[in-house]
Amino acid sequence: MNRKQKLVLLVGIVIMIIMGIIPPWSAEQQITYRFAKQVIGDDLIADDPSDYPKYGEVIKYRFLFRPPLSILYDEPDPITGKTSDSFEVNYGVLCIQWAVVGLVTGFIIVKSKNKKKQGDIMMTDKEIENKSIELIRIVNMPSGTENERLKELRNLALEVGASHRSVTGNRIANEGELVFNIQNALQTASMLNGCKAANKSANTAIVSAIIAAISALIAFAAVLLN
Repeated sequence: MNRKQKLVLLVGIVIMIIMGIIPPWSAEQQITYRFAKQVIGDDLIADDPSDYPKYGEVIKYRFLFRPPLSILYDEPDPITGKTSDSFEVNYGVLCIQWAVVGLVTGFIIVKSKNKKKQGDIMMTDKEIENKSIELIRIVNMPSGTENERLKELRNLALEVGASHRSVTGNRIANEGELVFNIQNALQTASMLNGCKAANKSANTAIVSAIIAAISALIAFAAVLLN
């Protein structure tokens, strides 16, 4: 698991923990015929008064150890005699929330998998510098050492992940083509290091955004509690 996948997993876990700390609470809200007439209007309501009271589910979000206050009925339930209904954690809604976060987190983790190309060799900036110096040394070898120079170029190409083939790919690279391939490999490695540094900065920005989002959620929860 790479750094980005670990970060996504951490964010998913944090979100699920927050959902568990501030779960959905549900209770039944009683609707009487008198209340329906008052809200909907005498001309619009078509229900028989004997059909009331009716009940509808109310969902609120509160801290786990501070549930919402019970809902008081306008009149006792004609069958059970209940006069109120207390809130309980709605585990069905909570499990759906967790499942959605889990699926999204898993999908992002799968999509964040690194795709390494065959032949890619990661080098530090210092290693790139040393390989460049080595390339200059080999190129500046005195005349009469062509075979040794070609051998060392091939070894260096192997170390930096450069191709041993010509540009067209239909034959073994000669000395000049090996130098060209090694230079390209070193430049590519340098660009990859730059991208890694930029990605690290992006990860830092993501963490900062996550902290800000968590702070916003806490502030929102505090508003709900008031």
